[in-house]
Amino acid sequence: PSGIFATPSCGGVGLAYSPAHCLFDLGWGSMIFSLGTEPPFDGVLAVSEMSQKGAARPEPFVQPVANRSGSLDDLIDLVDNVYKSLNTPSPDALFLSPMVGNCLTLRRLGPSRRDRGEPKGGAAAPPQMTPKLVWVPINPLVPPPWELAPNFTEWHSRWLAGQFHGGGPEPGFRAESRWWFAQCSLSSAVAVLAEQGYALLHLEHTVAVFVLRGLLPALAPLIRPSTAPPSAAAATNAGVAVLLYDHWLRGWFCSPVASTLFGLEWGARVDLSLLRDPRAPAREQRARLCDFVRTQDLPLA
Repeated sequence: PSGIFATPSCGGVGLAYSPAHCLFDLGWGSMIFSLGTEPPFDGVLAVSEMSQKGAARPEPFVQPVANRSGSLDDLIDLVDNVYKSLNTPSPDALFLSPMVGNCLTLRRLGPSRRDRGEPKGGAAAPPQMTPKLVWVPINPLVPPPWELAPNFTEWHSRWLAGQFHGGGPEPGFRAESRWWFAQCSLSSAVAVLAEQGYALLHLEHTVAVFVLRGLLPALAPLIRPSTAPPSAAAATNAGVAVLLYDHWLRGWFCSPVASTLFGLEWGARVDLSLLRDPRAPAREQRARLCDFVRTQDLPLA
């Protein structure tokens, strides 16, 4: 994007962070969709075989996904078609870049198409592709239980219009923070991933990591239980109760870098600390959240 240089890499920070590239560097095979988020909205899929760490690996198989799509929305649909048609076992891990979409994008890339109608027999069919771990970018400034789910593709269209019609590149921190503000809140991301059978494993500042709920019992010894009463905690299949708010505290608020990371608090231009104040009236908290949405010109889904 204009004014943004965020080439994904293992050592990448912020918008360039990519755990998938770290696994690739360790010898894992990969399927990486590289998407152009500006016109002409091209996309390619590169499939690489596994190899020993540091060993030479064969050139990846590269397949065009789209050529001159009409919009980012159309491009995501084309990616979805290719993703679900792959004749391969599901990947172990899936990482969604904050420059491509937000948690709502996974409603399109995750469930099989038959899930978009009424489920038969009272239960939805399992997704065609079921990664064991999913990394989802979030906006950490909106704490649980507040839900916020911007329409990313509509926001992206407005952002592009501003870039190409006189707005021009924004200053450093502002240019990056806007992409994080277009992400879902932690609560909204948890709700979307729960629809597909995933549970929150932990929060890494601006990225929430989810695991298939059926695999959670194997990870139970690694999860520190909440000290809250069971009625107040979200019990998992493993019998471990961890408050969503606890996840947010550990993964964001209690981090020493939270107040300056990516210029989020400065770039918000609205003091969202009221949302985490238990003494504040809910009416005032809602009004503050609405102020943030208006200030950042966030279209809601």
